[in-house]
Amino acid sequence: VFFMNTVCVPPSRFRPPMMTGNMTVEHVQNDLFCRLMKANYEVRKLKAIGENRGVKAMPIDETMSGKTETEDLVKTSSDLVSEWMKIQNSIFLLCHDEAGGGG
Repeated sequence: VFFMNTVCVPPSRFRPPMMTGNMTVEHVQNDLFCRLMKANYEVRKLKAIGENRGVKAMPIDETMSGKTETEDLVKTSSDLVSEWMKIQNSIFLLCHDEAGGGG
């Protein structure tokens, strides 16, 4: 298992907007970095919810009502795994995908 604490971000001059016909679109890496930051935020939020409730590994979502604590635990745990996978995919694409600028 490999964990990263820091992701190197090239300066924006190396990630310029691209022209597609008459449209200007963001560089592929900008989109990947944005997805990475959003997923990281969600993981931190879910982790904080769990720590506030006293659950270390699997947080419970505070916003769910009418469900048992076990159902909340499973739902939030699956959300946490989903966000973690988004982080993994973004890092993989940044490091290994030719279209993402890696390789």
